[in-house]
Amino acid sequence: MFKARTAFVSPPAYAGTVEFVWTVSGPAPLSLPHDGLDYDHYADSQVIPLVRSIAAAAGWSMENLDEKNKARRNFDEGQMDLFA
Repeated sequence: MFKARTAFVSPPAYAGTVEFVWTVSGPAPLSLPHDGLDYDHYADSQVIPLVRSIAAAAGWSMENLDEKNKARRNFDEGQMDLFA
């Protein structure tokens, strides 16, 4: 009878976890000095999708949130034109 040999492969050694934050200049390691946080990114990618799913489950209208979000974006874009 033939016996197959298997080699034990150890998992790679990890030096640790690198935590990142999203800044106005893009992602940056939390442990290093970085620019201010990009709150719009966090709102758009984390908060608004959560609110949308809760609103859909509760049967709420999203028109009010969409209008406020659009108004915020228009205001931000208008403010950035001042620096151009």
